[in-house]
Amino acid sequence: MPKALSVLPHTPSNLGSAPPSAPPVSPLQLSVREQQVLALFARGCTTRQAAKQLGLSPLTIKWYSQELYRKLGVHNRAAALMWAVQHGALGAAAFPSTPLRSPR
Repeated sequence: MPKALSVLPHTPSNLGSAPPSAPPVSPLQLSVREQQVLALFARGCTTRQAAKQLGLSPLTIKWYSQELYRKLGVHNRAAALMWAVQHGALGAAAFPSTPLRSPR
């Protein structure tokens, strides 16, 4: 007879949480550049737009994204943004009153 798979119940305490191997991260443990990239993503910027805003190449932004995902224990931009909202990592600086420069 096959063994039953052990399934972790879906409770609010474990939904959306980082994998057990990922250490807890505070917003203060993100570099200034990682915080800037996260804030631009929260404002809806694409990788290319974030690169233009920060004067970096899109590949550099992708590298910072991967570092963010690694530190936060997530696998994509949406999960990183969810983490940022849940941990208060997106202060008013992420949404300044001045609009983004339009990409040319």
